[in-house]
Amino acid sequence: MNDEQSFDVSPRDIAILKARVDNPTSSTRELSQILEEEYGISLSHNRINEILRTMSEEETFREMILPNREIFRHYLFRVSALSS
Repeated sequence: MNDEQSFDVSPRDIAILKARVDNPTSSTRELSQILEEEYGISLSHNRINEILRTMSEEETFREMILPNREIFRHYLFRVSALSS
């Protein structure tokens, strides 16, 4: 996306993104239920997947992987224990 382009995101798509952010490990089937219950949006899990894929391709959002910090603490402990 270049600087001249602007985002044109519908309220429905914002609700989908919010549901995804609030429930990052939920399947699209679960997101479908969440959207119905919390926002009154009725979409199939396939349609939600299409919308998320399209928004990702258009760079409306970027996916980020956040590592589990406990894994790093575990290995730091092991390294420090081995070097003592």
